[in-house]
Amino acid sequence: MADREFAEVAVDALAGPGSGALHYRLPESLRDRVVPGARVRVPFRRGQSDGYLLGFVDQPAVGELKDVTAILEEFPPIPADLLEIGQWLAGRCVCAPAEALKVLAPAVRAKPTTRVILAVDAEKLPARRPGGPARVLALLAEKGRADFGRLVEVTGSRSRALEITRQLEREGLVRLERGSRRHQPAPGACPGRRVVPRPDASPPALIHGDGRLELYLEAIAACLGAGRQVLVLVPEIALAPPMARVLEERSGARVVLWQGGMAGARRVAQWREVASGGAPLVVGTRSAVFAPVPELGLLIVDDEHDEAYKQPETPYYHARDVALERARRAGAGVLLGSSTPSLEAYGHCPGAVRRLPREPRPPVTLVDLREELKAGNRTLFSRELRERVEETLSRGQRVVLFLNRRGYAASVLCRDCGWVARCPACELPLTLHLGRAELRCHWCGGKAGVPTTCGGCGSAAVRHFGAGTERVQAEAREAFPGARVDRLDSDIAPGRSEQQAIRDRFAAGGADILVGTQLAARTLAGAALLGVVAADTILHLPDFRAAERTYQLLDGLCRRLGERGRVLVQTYNPGHYSLDCLARGDADGFYGEELAVRRSLGYPPFSGLARILVAGPAGAAGELASALRAAGVPVLGPVPAPGGRERWRLLVRGATAAAVAVDVRAVLARPPARARSIVVDVDPIDVA
Repeated sequence: MADREFAEVAVDALAGPGSGALHYRLPESLRDRVVPGARVRVPFRRGQSDGYLLGFVDQPAVGELKDVTAILEEFPPIPADLLEIGQWLAGRCVCAPAEALKVLAPAVRAKPTTRVILAVDAEKLPARRPGGPARVLALLAEKGRADFGRLVEVTGSRSRALEITRQLEREGLVRLERGSRRHQPAPGACPGRRVVPRPDASPPALIHGDGRLELYLEAIAACLGAGRQVLVLVPEIALAPPMARVLEERSGARVVLWQGGMAGARRVAQWREVASGGAPLVVGTRSAVFAPVPELGLLIVDDEHDEAYKQPETPYYHARDVALERARRAGAGVLLGSSTPSLEAYGHCPGAVRRLPREPRPPVTLVDLREELKAGNRTLFSRELRERVEETLSRGQRVVLFLNRRGYAASVLCRDCGWVARCPACELPLTLHLGRAELRCHWCGGKAGVPTTCGGCGSAAVRHFGAGTERVQAEAREAFPGARVDRLDSDIAPGRSEQQAIRDRFAAGGADILVGTQLAARTLAGAALLGVVAADTILHLPDFRAAERTYQLLDGLCRRLGERGRVLVQTYNPGHYSLDCLARGDADGFYGEELAVRRSLGYPPFSGLARILVAGPAGAAGELASALRAAGVPVLGPVPAPGGRERWRLLVRGATAAAVAVDVRAVLARPPARARSIVVDVDPIDVA
């Protein structure tokens, strides 16, 4: 076992997929006070950097070491089991250790405090007449020390406490200690705790279907009855409080709502409460997968298919995968639940899939837009959709028209030379927003004016192609002149309060037709008809998950609408299995077909993928691709990536995601010198 002379530190200033930890010497004065997981300050290059102490080493990597400067005791140490998860995360996500640890550590400072300490023996305190000073000294004689805030309570006011403290300090009876409150772990929550795996843990299970709550409650009751704790994940912040209320009411156990965005002393208090074991049940979103639950017995990931579980920045972790790894290390059970599970969930739970009855869905009609073109109908609405909308409105019922693309037109193109208006920053086609009279880049936010002539040849034959919600709203107003048509997307309602105001207005009958993107999904319960304007915008995305996403999205919309409604889906591909299975209500048929396609093409869950984004000249990306191929790693690219002229994408494939991560990290130990930055996303949800 290593002594405490040499320490391994994950330094914040070291970032990037090829970065690791550094070794430092621990001064004798710090050796008895520091534990693995502690936040420390160390010399780095010509300055100082904070970092996390990972552990102790017998033989440092270099002979002459710098000393650790200080222990940052205002930060709670990371418990040992989470510290191990953080290091696993760095390997799995191919990032620096400090980049991984930052997402699970309570990176907040406690509020600075002043402690008043008795400076003499309590028996030698002089007698005093009753009053404020006597009460303060009596408290200090009993406790030895007290926070200044406690003295405010004893004396009745902050000014009186300050006056008495200064008086006693002048008399030499007390001394002051200023700083931040040290985070002492509660019993059972020692930062050095190590979770011992329990061999009786069952393998992960997938619950496929509706009405999953009852199965969750059965598993929760069994876990709590065994004296262990439960961690429940939901994909959205808005879903956490209702889930917490239901679980608390039905289980009878106390539930803590884990809020990742909480800051300051409240975040510290939340961390300490959970780490102490005082929370039988913890409910939260993606970041809650790192909650310091000491006796973890069960993890539940509800709506596990939701892409909100994927971290959108380094480290690019997926909460589902972290939950599986935490459970494996802790000997805990895992339940993955969804009405439309991801194909990866099927891969994680071979032979452990429980299918529940599906709630009744509304009838779904597929409308072949090829026939509409043959009939000369070139509008956004098929003849059948127009008829159904008019019938629904005549009965005083409401309609939702869905299109998962905002703006007026997807691109602006010259019919003479083929020129397309592109973002000067990232080279992607600009989207026309007619109401704002501007072109906008939906990738980087860039803006440009609307051209009246071609930017290539000067021709006036500039036209708009591809519809967005803004255009659907305009055409709906023309097609149904007596209807009140509202719109809900992130352009017209960027904030939650604005979005909810539109939903409330529609639910109260303030609009007859609501045109919207996925933001409109929550309004479907008040509608009688759902018209999917163009299913092909999702189905033909350049991504191997396009069919899965199409099925998941449309089935979710049908579920929200309910069996009393009706759904019309407009498409140029009515024979595609994702849409055919949707219309027939054949979930098993879709998953069987999609798994067969993935297996034949070697896509996840039958392989692992990693997307590597390289910023720098093309030669740097080419050098990395050559190094990967030389190491025997299958790689596609480099090809230009969105976001700028000198951004390149490589796609790496391997037997598993873990194997891909190992291969990529080994090659990136010596990254291309000309690369400005390299970002790795293992198991990406978007390969673009």
